[in-house]
Amino acid sequence: MRKWWWLGALIVAGGCGGGSVQQSIQEQLEDPIAEATTTWRSTMGQYTLDPLWVKRDAADASEYLMVPLHAAYVLDAAEWKADLRDLLARFAAEPDPFSGVPELNQLEFLQVCSRFMVLSAQSGEDPSLARSLEPRLSSAVRFIWQEEPAWLWDHPSFSGGMREKILWKLGQSATSVSYYRAISDDELFLMSIAADLRAYARITGRLPNEAALLEDVADLTHQVMTQRGEETPDGGWLFDTGAWDDHRDYAYSGHLAKDANLAPLKHSNSAWDSSHFHRMPIWLYSFELGAPPASAERTEYRRMRTLLANQFLAKVVTAPTADFRGIRFTNYVDGYNGLYRWGYETQKNGGGFGPFELSGTPFLGWYSFLGPSVAAVYTQMYHSFPMNDDMLALYVDRTSRVRNPLVTEPGAWSNGMRLLTTQLAVQVAKRIEIQGAASR
Repeated sequence: MRKWWWLGALIVAGGCGGGSVQQSIQEQLEDPIAEATTTWRSTMGQYTLDPLWVKRDAADASEYLMVPLHAAYVLDAAEWKADLRDLLARFAAEPDPFSGVPELNQLEFLQVCSRFMVLSAQSGEDPSLARSLEPRLSSAVRFIWQEEPAWLWDHPSFSGGMREKILWKLGQSATSVSYYRAISDDELFLMSIAADLRAYARITGRLPNEAALLEDVADLTHQVMTQRGEETPDGGWLFDTGAWDDHRDYAYSGHLAKDANLAPLKHSNSAWDSSHFHRMPIWLYSFELGAPPASAERTEYRRMRTLLANQFLAKVVTAPTADFRGIRFTNYVDGYNGLYRWGYETQKNGGGFGPFELSGTPFLGWYSFLGPSVAAVYTQMYHSFPMNDDMLALYVDRTSRVRNPLVTEPGAWSNGMRLLTTQLAVQVAKRIEIQGAASR
């Protein structure tokens, strides 16, 4: 695998945004809560006052809350935990919080809730809020898993729910369109939520509301991850390689440069894009903690996460150059860097994502769930703030949809939101294995 020796050299030399990285690392080690609290109050403290489960905000809320939520608990930051608990208590009190919210976005927000339940149980705090969330999450898992007809593009719906659909996918060695057999993010979100509910029940000693259902989801999750995950020859890990080749996201992936008059050209046997795949570390982490302690399943998930850390560091993370002083990330997790989502209607001024143009997503911090090996990467990313114009031109998301003002681009890069998620990712990466030990 490609070496990342350059990272240590940059940390010693100083950050892209100026100042002594070593000095700031020491400050973070001494009092990371004090360093981040001012930024928290002007960003996350305000953000959590809004009903973030509504249609406009649910997906973004999942993206922006996940790392701060874990940081609040791994650092035992009382003020931060109070802000997040207040948000989730308001959600729990809503009789119909997801009116008009697409199911995928519901699952994204519910994963924040399920991760909170596990973290809350690990901390030993007042269990009443977590207990109030459990029935809503268990009901959602049951309904989607086995009751709601599961949609699959122009294939007939599966009357047996998501469970039946996943079993069908696992039984297909090939389909008329490759992505019919692809394991999708809504399926992975639901399986992660179920794993969290399983972990929560074990930590608290409470019989889960849907014990048999959660075991069934766990069994099928293990089949999915072992059948579709693959260790690479050089010690990395990929998932569902080639399954998305025929999807329109990948229609121009064979091109390595942007141009106004491109014809469709696919790159065969493609890996996931590095933006959507940034959720995989927390999914694997949930699967790991949901499995029984000392079980073969837990060991397997831990190994997948370790191998994915190798993959990320060796194939995706790209060193600064004389022409670009920030860390960049390849568009695909196998290290390929072709176009992504070219010609999408959601892209401002047309076009799509050229080489490295998905590099803004890792600043949300989710790759920190790979553990201590990525802490140095996030430290360097944190010290790229404040960013120069070249960095912002690459990192800013050009997707044209209405968002909460605090996370609207490019403002989120200057108002402290992306600074905070990156800053807290350093702490999550350093401490997440200690936190996970509370479930072992």
